[in-house]
Amino acid sequence: MSAFPELSNMEVMDIIQSTASQADNPDNSMGYGIPNFAKAYMELKGIDLSTENIISILPNPASDEVTIFINGQETGEASLYIYDISGKRVYETSVTLWDGKLAPVYISGLDALASGMYTVYLAGDVYQETQKMIVR
Repeated sequence: MSAFPELSNMEVMDIIQSTASQADNPDNSMGYGIPNFAKAYMELKGIDLSTENIISILPNPASDEVTIFINGQETGEASLYIYDISGKRVYETSVTLWDGKLAPVYISGLDALASGMYTVYLAGDVYQETQKMIVR
């Protein structure tokens, strides 16, 4: 596990198993169930998903690529926007969110943006949150 060389393979496997759909009640048919790799990655990075933040940005600061994780708290549609410091919209996408699921949004090409601070804004029927993102 080169992404986390400080952890043994068993430690990484335990975290992945803990995010699976049947982690609390494994059986002989599906075992631990389907792992949630995005959630496992966030836990391995030390990001607490139990906080009230709906949006987590990795890495932040970013240079070329970023992943914005949206912690779905209810099922619904939402829009994700990124604004520069002047308020100009530089990115937008629609996201389908599911209750209790983590939705990763991968964005590349940030190197085409000017270095500086950007605002990431999530808007939907039941969602609304703003986070700051730095682009180098």
